[in-house]
Amino acid sequence: MIKLFWTSLLMLAAWACPGAGDCRELAESDRATLLAMAAESDAHWDAADAGRLAAMFAPDADFRLADRVAFDSREGILDYFTRSFAGRPAGMHHVTEIVALREVAPGVVMADGHVRLERETADGGRELLRRFVNHTLVVRDGDGWRFKALRAHPLPAEPAATPAG
Repeated sequence: MIKLFWTSLLMLAAWACPGAGDCRELAESDRATLLAMAAESDAHWDAADAGRLAAMFAPDADFRLADRVAFDSREGILDYFTRSFAGRPAGMHHVTEIVALREVAPGVVMADGHVRLERETADGGRELLRRFVNHTLVVRDGDGWRFKALRAHPLPAEPAATPAG
């Protein structure tokens, strides 16, 4: 029932402004700030800095990962990342690509993105480990922004490339 509620809420937010004229135009400075925020969260994840990553969330943030990990506070999010980073091998990277930013209400933005978890390889390249689709509500907090609700949905592994021939 709770899963249905959150799915419905995210769908409502995603379609709250279906036409180009139905949403407020997101100021370019806010767009730049939100894109920088995504890069900053990647940098904190890569550095295994649970404190700085969790500080980007609102105190009452709601975080769901694959319908199995759920937290309803910044402290819970901090605890999760602290435990997760403690057992993580070196050379891991979190790569976020924002595909859409929509202001669904004054000071509330829906950010849709793709995330890749990658591992450095011995030859200096990177190997894809997992992919996710993320839906994040970001709220204005004074002069800045905070993650208010985040949903990360894992995607199936990409099929291996088929040799030509």
